[in-house]
Amino acid sequence: MFVDTSRELLRESRFPRISSRFGGDSVTTLLSRTLLPTYFFLLLLYSNTPSGHPAAQISEMYRAVLHTPYIPMTTMLFRISHILIMLCLWSSYIAKIRTLSYENSRENWILAIAVTLLAVLTPPVTSRDVFYYSISGEVTSIYKMNPYSTPPSALPASPLYGYADWKFLTFPYGPIWTVICGAVVFISGTGPFASTFTFKILCGSTVLLSAFLIQKISSKISLQPSHKAAMLYAMNPIVLVEAAVNAHLDAFIALLLVLTVLLLISNRKLPGYLALCASALIKPTTVPLLGFFVAARMQEESKLLSKVFQLAKYLIVAAILAFITYYPFWHGAETFGFLSSERFSPSGLIPLAVVAIMFFRKFALPWAATTSALASLALVYWSLRKGFELLLGKARGYRKEVLIWGTFMFLLPVCFYTAYPWYLLPALALLSITQLYSQRYSRLLFLIAACWFTVWTVGTLFFMSLPCCQGSPLQGT
Repeated sequence: MFVDTSRELLRESRFPRISSRFGGDSVTTLLSRTLLPTYFFLLLLYSNTPSGHPAAQISEMYRAVLHTPYIPMTTMLFRISHILIMLCLWSSYIAKIRTLSYENSRENWILAIAVTLLAVLTPPVTSRDVFYYSISGEVTSIYKMNPYSTPPSALPASPLYGYADWKFLTFPYGPIWTVICGAVVFISGTGPFASTFTFKILCGSTVLLSAFLIQKISSKISLQPSHKAAMLYAMNPIVLVEAAVNAHLDAFIALLLVLTVLLLISNRKLPGYLALCASALIKPTTVPLLGFFVAARMQEESKLLSKVFQLAKYLIVAAILAFITYYPFWHGAETFGFLSSERFSPSGLIPLAVVAIMFFRKFALPWAATTSALASLALVYWSLRKGFELLLGKARGYRKEVLIWGTFMFLLPVCFYTAYPWYLLPALALLSITQLYSQRYSRLLFLIAACWFTVWTVGTLFFMSLPCCQGSPLQGT
């Protein structure tokens, strides 16, 4: 059921033998040592966004508080530097993963903490979601209003108002995230820097905690302790930029999913299910995982009555938890009013690729919507098929179950019409676990994620500086 680590070690040993023939060992080692300096340069770059850029105000605020050196930059120099730094981030990350050994766990954890700290200090210039979290938390904790019926536009005098996008959108996330946002703003206050920096500290800590739990899981499912899976997640540029830099809530979802896996393999199924329900009450993207979870637990029972009991038990637990968390904020149909006011754009990987290929946005949008609908239907079919495999025992074991979870969380933002690279954080956490026994498959998904993230991040800062894109959905969702 678990991993044959000898095969993994054999695979890992091939690269040094091949690379040594061409002097690759020294190049790889050198690249791996550039990881920390590259994140330092990213900090400097994002702290010096050119004037006139929509994110310049954020850079100036962080630079003033953190006393980051001022480096005057033209827009063209900023764009070129950004592309080069993104390439360096991925090169150094891949080299670092290649050169990981089982003996230097302590050094790698120190490096992971250091790069996370640099990412936390880096201004969130590629997404303004964290400012939306903050002003929604202000609605909840300071003004004691319901964010599901009161959008940020009701607080025009808020210090956060000028930084937040989506001002007319009521809160689109689950009640657990509502409570977290309110608690953060209650502690930090409504200052733009203090509130967003607190979110960044929380998300950065969440990344490290998730990596620690991934290492614990790896120790349980392999023949010897390994921190490679933990570093695969903790040092990933997507994770660090979208969690520690931009403070997206998907980092919390990733933590809860990893915690669910740890509790599941420790035979603590009900606490694991509660953690999984909590992730769905932050963002409903993990609701289908509840179905996978229940199907697998039903399969473990031999009698029909026991299967029905398991189904009823988990449905009742989910319903009670949803009622308890939603009840304080319930406002009838208006609780989900964001669905009618949210702006949808072709930002999922498949519809975005269609728009990019067809180039002309006016003609591409219908094709992007159609392609996304077909891909989503295919995902529904795949999910039902995997659910029945779990129910009928054709996909036995936690290994296959977690792989199904990770694949679904990866395919969801790929297929959906409006989705973003940071939606991949939960998938990357799960795939960091499963890469121990599905290396080629996991590497392929990681490669796709890396390409999408890089193109999106570079493109976001490029197009945000164009007059036609001011106030566009590219600035955050």
